[in-house]
Amino acid sequence: MKPIPIISVCVLLMRFSYVSILTLFFLSCSADQNQFKEFDSIAWKKDYKACSGQRLAMKKDFEQIKSKLKGLDQMEIIDVLGKPDFQRLEDRHMKSYLYFLEPASTCTTGKADAKTIVVRFNSVDRAFEIIYEQGTSL
Repeated sequence: MKPIPIISVCVLLMRFSYVSILTLFFLSCSADQNQFKEFDSIAWKKDYKACSGQRLAMKKDFEQIKSKLKGLDQMEIIDVLGKPDFQRLEDRHMKSYLYFLEPASTCTTGKADAKTIVVRFNSVDRAFEIIYEQGTSL
């Protein structure tokens, strides 16, 4: 039986560690959906601009996950809350996502001073503040 050269073993170990590190990196890049299991993302996403009133009914559920949303990047927020109803560009390359909690003025039952949830992102694309606003100017 011929001995296995040490160089080929080292190359195999390096490749394995490289693949392992990449796998861990990609797994850690997405939001853990289990931490949002008490929140019905599908119902939230279907209620665009809160026109059907589902989002207002889900306010308590949203409060339970609000602190878990901080630190997530924009794509992870979209995974949980869907595409924002509106986006705002802020100073210093910061961005905000706006989600209506009450029916927007464009809805048949909407009003101009509808309450919104504002998710603010810092310059490195992480949610750092989640607040409520009344009568948001768009």
